[in-house]
Amino acid sequence: MTASPSTSPNAQHARKSPSRRRGLLVGGAAAVALAAAGVGLALTAHKTITLQLDGQTSTVTTFAGSVEGALASAGVEVAQHDLVVPALTAGVADGSVISIKRAQPLHVGGRQVWSARDSLAAAAAESGLGTFSATRSTSRDAVRPLPFVGDGTVVTVVADGKEAQVTATGEMDMTQVLAAAGVQLSAIDQALAEVDDAGGVRVTVVRVVRALTEETAEIPFEQVEQEDEEMEEGSTEVVQEGVAGLHTKRTYTETRDGKATVSVVVSDAVSRAPVAEITAVGTKKKQEEEPEKPSEPAGGGGGGAPVEGVWAALAQCESGGDPTTNTGNGYYGLYQFSLPTWQAMGGSGLPSEASAEEQTMRAQMLQARAGWGQWPACAASLGLL
Repeated sequence: MTASPSTSPNAQHARKSPSRRRGLLVGGAAAVALAAAGVGLALTAHKTITLQLDGQTSTVTTFAGSVEGALASAGVEVAQHDLVVPALTAGVADGSVISIKRAQPLHVGGRQVWSARDSLAAAAAESGLGTFSATRSTSRDAVRPLPFVGDGTVVTVVADGKEAQVTATGEMDMTQVLAAAGVQLSAIDQALAEVDDAGGVRVTVVRVVRALTEETAEIPFEQVEQEDEEMEEGSTEVVQEGVAGLHTKRTYTETRDGKATVSVVVSDAVSRAPVAEITAVGTKKKQEEEPEKPSEPAGGGGGGAPVEGVWAALAQCESGGDPTTNTGNGYYGLYQFSLPTWQAMGGSGLPSEASAEEQTMRAQMLQARAGWGQWPACAASLGLL
């Protein structure tokens, strides 16, 4: 009996081998294709980006698809007030340029604001400020100092009733803008700035004048009489000259462009007290004697001048017989009266201005009241004492 052909296990395995080899070849090819596609995708996602950070340029590479992702991959942190162009949510491509301007604290018009703008005027406009004091605005807290206006900004300057326009050539501070307009500020003048919707700037100069004025008024002095028992009754003498006092009022004022804005009295008081005038008034009783014309000098003995010539002799001794004598020593005329004594005898003006007759008459009155001792030296030399 002949057996029919049969297939052995080895034979079956031999038949399956070509198919398996084909599967391995197909799988390997697919893997190579996928790897190649991955490389292509990676190359497509890889980008070179230019970063401009506060004017400094650098180049970074990233796989990120947005501005925010690109900055994060470059290690650049963005604060709330920083200015980023394009926006953080925008996409990026190879060759994109991202600009970042750091915001900084500024003092504009007495307020602190954060801004990434390139000038104080632009920062004021961005912050919604109306009119602000340009002389008080500063970037002293800023990381980088800012000019008042940037290149090309048109500035209208109003000062002293005149108006001038200045176009900024490059970055200019307030002093440069005013100098270009021919305007100077004092240490206390103010420059008020305002930014319009078109980006133009208007600066109004306010002239400030501060002054301390002084008003004075004279205070009359008091006149006081004091009795003096050593002086004869009816006689007077000023023993202390009166001096008027002074009242002073000081007022602080401030004007802005000629209009008074402040007026405050800072002091209102007596700056010099008055000094009273004191007049001594005699209380000593007068001697009730009539003028005498002795035939001989009172000293007796016939050794003196004759009666009819006694007054002429006395005048000759006292003043050389000149009724107008005024030597400047406080004594006047024929008999060298002092002014208080002359006035006590009823005389007016200066004794040297009176006639010789009046002077002799009042000298006789004085001799009757007080004796020849009023002329001690000459009376003694004439033998009258």
